[in-house]
Amino acid sequence: MWLLLIVTSFTLLLTTIIMRKSLFLFIIPLAIFSLAIIGVSIVSAQAQAVACPSGYTCTPIAPQPVNCPAGYICTPTTPVPSPVPIPPTPINSCYVWSTNMTIGSTGADVVALQTWLIANGYNIPDISSGRSPKGYFGQSTFSAVKLFQMEHGIPNTGFVGPLTRGALTASCIVAQPSVIITNYGQTTSLTPTISGTASGVSQVGIVLSNDGGKVYGSGLISVVNGGWSITVSPALVVGQYTINVYDANNNKLTSDYLNVS
Repeated sequence: MWLLLIVTSFTLLLTTIIMRKSLFLFIIPLAIFSLAIIGVSIVSAQAQAVACPSGYTCTPIAPQPVNCPAGYICTPTTPVPSPVPIPPTPINSCYVWSTNMTIGSTGADVVALQTWLIANGYNIPDISSGRSPKGYFGQSTFSAVKLFQMEHGIPNTGFVGPLTRGALTASCIVAQPSVIITNYGQTTSLTPTISGTASGVSQVGIVLSNDGGKVYGSGLISVVNGGWSITVSPALVVGQYTINVYDANNNKLTSDYLNVS
């Protein structure tokens, strides 16, 4: 627009001079031409003297958010760091069971019982798989209670009475499972036996992987007297593997290497 105004004014100026019009007609286009030059100079000065927000570079493109000057885009001179997520504060999982429970029981005590059993490695398949909600004492909860009772020296009847409730309450704070792989490293066997110790879990699963991904999975194996063991089959090939140990809820507990030569 400014360029058109300048060209028009200059044309009028030349026309006036050529046609030898009056001095008044000569002054008008000259004034218009001068104003156009001044306007262009002001716009140019504004473009050079624009004040960008601290920490940003302004490029004349289009209006943007961030309170940029009109006609400019503001981009950060340095990358803006992503917020670091703050892990949630652990909740104390202690719970005092006040009622006896057996198959068919419902309520808050059953929910707390199932939550504690699953968190401590006593699998309840119906709930862990999402097929059933917490709150009903069914056959899979009954089986998990029996396993807990057996490991704590309580008659494993599956009935949650004073003895079982007392044992649950005494150990209501969830302890982190401890799992150690005792035979790892170098082996010449293509069907090696992998074993270790465990506390705080009743079952573990072993997965072997290499650069190509998973090559072997044991499924869940029982922890007996604080130990576990599995013989790999079918045979492996020569190479280096990673031994991964998981709990019944597929939480990774530990890992180590196995070099088959």
